[in-house]
Amino acid sequence: MAAFVGLLKRYGEKIAFYLILWTGCLLGAAMIWSKCITGNWYYSHENSTLMDFFPPFLRDIEADYYIESPAEVWALWGCYVAGIFCLPAIIMIAFDLLNSFFLKRAALRTGDTQGGADRWRRP
Repeated sequence: MAAFVGLLKRYGEKIAFYLILWTGCLLGAAMIWSKCITGNWYYSHENSTLMDFFPPFLRDIEADYYIESPAEVWALWGCYVAGIFCLPAIIMIAFDLLNSFFLKRAALRTGDTQGGADRWRRP
């Protein structure tokens, strides 16, 4: 438990930022799914809501059917889910790299010889 609290203290800000980005990606993917996939890859009688992103895609109604094969729909959904988890991490890595670059650049401009960006990093 103490190790978990230590990790939370050290990486709490990054975890919170990741969760905020993850929520935005989830909503964005659900909007894209309901706009582009529902009705084109499968037909659901209860379509056009953001809840269409979450399985099961077909409710037990006679009017529901797959336009494309179910395996393709599930594979595409898997790619969306992978993107929901990977895109926030990629954004965070890009922000970290840009922050490091600009801190080092500022250190070079000011003639800082004590490490530049390294002195701003947490231990």
